[in-house]
Amino acid sequence: MSADVTDAVEAALKAGRALAAARLLHAAADAEWEETGNVAPRLWLLAAEAALDLDEAARAASCATRAELAEAMDARAAARFARARALAKAGAHAAAVAQCRLVLDETPDHARAAGLAGTLLLGQGEARAARALVAGAMAAGAADPALATLRRLAEVATA
Repeated sequence: MSADVTDAVEAALKAGRALAAARLLHAAADAEWEETGNVAPRLWLLAAEAALDLDEAARAASCATRAELAEAMDARAAARFARARALAKAGAHAAAVAQCRLVLDETPDHARAAGLAGTLLLGQGEARAARALVAGAMAAGAADPALATLRRLAEVATA
């Protein structure tokens, strides 16, 4: 492999362009194979380094994508919860509970949504549904002392 190719590969790797480096290595490997029938160990070493860099870049992109997805889901849950609170304040309790359930479908440990929906359900005489909803949020990790109190109230109401 020529010094020009080696320099180009190293420059691409330093610039964070692992895919470009891998393509350069592939072309150099093909050319060397055609000329000599052997591929130099240095070429394989550089190919391995490029593959590792590419793998790290893909993992970092995946993490960024997951973080962006989590952020978008949090924003959507916040918007739905705000809508649920507005509906509850307007007296549209069934619609508010429905919005809270949408929040809990995506974010099962959303304590405020579970608390609002549980309180509204309890107020509508649906103690079993309130108890199940609050218990589900607590099982998912919602840690709010008010939820435990609400669950006990629902248990008393169903007894």
